[in-house]
This record gives sequence, structure tokens and C-alpha cells, in this order.
Amino acid sequence: MTRFWGPVMNIAYYHASKFGNGAMVAGEFKKIMAARGVTVSVRHIHDANPKDLPHADLYVFSSPGRMGKPKGNARRFLGKVSLEPGTRYAILTTQGAPKPDKKTGKMPT
Repeated sequence: MTRFWGPVMNIAYYHASKFGNGAMVAGEFKKIMAARGVTVSVRHIHDANPKDLPHADLYVFSSPGRMGKPKGNARRFLGKVSLEPGTRYAILTTQGAPKPDKKTGKMPT
């Protein structure tokens, strides 16, 4: 039986954090994966060349959400990324925490 999250796994995590929330998520992800023996390198997209990303077993791209999509500079970065066919990757967006309605005090569903 092959485990995907094996001890030799290497993950490259690229985030487009503007206010630090995405960087915080990446840091938490790195800590959780380190406890499982997985190496995670975290970088902001401004510090990376999308056409020459270092080798990794899995790439994770994270961005704040804007109208249901990653923000513009993250979409442009992703449009330039060139990965070999069959490369594993994940794209995710971070969202602000929901706030209770000011009139009713209820949390949105």
C-alpha cells in the first residue's frame, strides 16, 4: 500500500497573501505537515519565478478570494506556471471569517 503523505514528500506552497492571512495558513500547514515528516517550503508569489519553480512532489497555490476566484495577480502568476504533465497541484482561496448579522446577531449559513 502506497501512502501519498510519505516521509520523503516535498511540498512547495506559494501564497498571494496581502494582509498576512494566507501566510498564516501556510505556516499552520507547514507545522502540521512537519509533524507528519513532510517538508514544506513556503514562499510568496512575488518571490517566485512561475516559469522556473523548484521541483516538488506537490504544489499548493493559495490566494485571497475575489468574487469566487483567486485575486488577479495570483491568476496571472498561475497562467505563467509551467509544470510537467502529471504534476500534482492544488489551488485554494482563503476567505475572511463570517461575521454575525448586525441586526439579528445570527451567523450566516
